[in-house]
Amino acid sequence: MNFKFLELGLLAFFGVTAVLVELLRKDVNPLNSPISTYLTGPYSYLEDLGFVALFGALEFLPHYLKLELLPTVLLSASGVGVLFAMLTRKFFPKLFPSLSSSTITQIHVASAGVAFLGAFLGLLASGLTVLEKVVILGTALVCAVFSFYPPLVKNSGTQIAEKLGALGIVGTIALRILT
Repeated sequence: MNFKFLELGLLAFFGVTAVLVELLRKDVNPLNSPISTYLTGPYSYLEDLGFVALFGALEFLPHYLKLELLPTVLLSASGVGVLFAMLTRKFFPKLFPSLSSSTITQIHVASAGVAFLGAFLGLLASGLTVLEKVVILGTALVCAVFSFYPPLVKNSGTQIAEKLGALGIVGTIALRILT
């Protein structure tokens, strides 16, 4: 089995499902909504499958690239964060009805933070090429600008930063596999 194509297939599947659900959901404005908005409502099963594919890609990557312990742990934590972010949004309200929606949101945001931070740091610790470093650090810079300077895109900065962050992470992983 060619593991390169498996890894790229998982990444592509995540990307396709994320874009497809945004296009199919006419009730949600993609510029004002985080990725996790699509985990509930119509076509949410597509986003669920995409998150599982991203989890698989992040868990498999360190083994495919034969990375050292630190990037392996960080990328694995990122994968678990992705999965937990999905589970908190999708199942926690039903499984834990005594939890308030604000508590579930805090758990979800913390999980997403682990996912993004683990991926960024794991990729940086994995011995990237100059081009890959430019992509991931450029992504981090753009995300920071969108997150911390919301007037740039009225009330949509964080949501756009999240989507650009996911794109930068997936793009860096794809570059890493293809080179």
